[in-house]
Amino acid sequence: MEQFYSDSPELLKKIYQKLNLNQGDKKEKQWADYLRYIWPWKLWDEFTEAKVNAHFRILNNKDWLEKMNFIDFLRQTGKYLSIAYLSKKEPAKKRIETGLSFLEFSYPLIQAYDFYYLYQNYNCRGQLGGSDQWGNLTTGLKLISSFYPEEEKVSREKKNKSFAFNFPLLTDKDGKKFSKSGSSDNILWLNSAKKDFYNFFRNMTDEQARIYIKQFTFLEEQQIEELIKLNDKSPKLRILQRILYELIYWLNYGEIEVHSHFEKSNKN
Repeated sequence: MEQFYSDSPELLKKIYQKLNLNQGDKKEKQWADYLRYIWPWKLWDEFTEAKVNAHFRILNNKDWLEKMNFIDFLRQTGKYLSIAYLSKKEPAKKRIETGLSFLEFSYPLIQAYDFYYLYQNYNCRGQLGGSDQWGNLTTGLKLISSFYPEEEKVSREKKNKSFAFNFPLLTDKDGKKFSKSGSSDNILWLNSAKKDFYNFFRNMTDEQARIYIKQFTFLEEQQIEELIKLNDKSPKLRILQRILYELIYWLNYGEIEVHSHFEKSNKN
């Protein structure tokens, strides 16, 4: 941020205040403090790079699915989820007349079983996803409820505690969903070239930046509103875009020195 606003020290000070960061700290510590805010169980020691115990795990469903044969899978999922139930789900309802493969129709069963397996073996009670995944999420809830009833008479250990929630899909400036199958030049990938990564945020409209600052950060509503006010006063400084760029660039590439990309582009 310092190089972005070196000629506006008061504005820079205000931005740090809105982000609850200490301006005197090194950049690595500033963003590490931000990560502690969104992930209080930090995954690493940012200075010694020593691994520490995390409070969550990254698992691969291949580890349990490949051990299950087809008959067992149908026995544990199919008998609890009827064709009528699955056909009422929005994705199936839209495509069942025009063409829906058995693979696509069966996918909700696989996702539902994953949720059930994690609930049973790892006490994973919640599942989240995009708004287009709501049918799959609720299918998982239904499967879990088949094994863990919600009635008060069951024991506390057996009582169903599962839940699901979704969030709006990530869209471009035209309101189109960002999709792995999309061909738009505006799509950003985690393995995109650094130049493309920069251009994505540098060319972002203020309208989109206002949406993304809420979707990609865990800043409080008041913080966001104050940053938007600062941005509206000096739109050419692109405050929201630069905050998004610096944070997400660091999370993606693990690098701090990203300022040169802005400097080169600003000279063009």
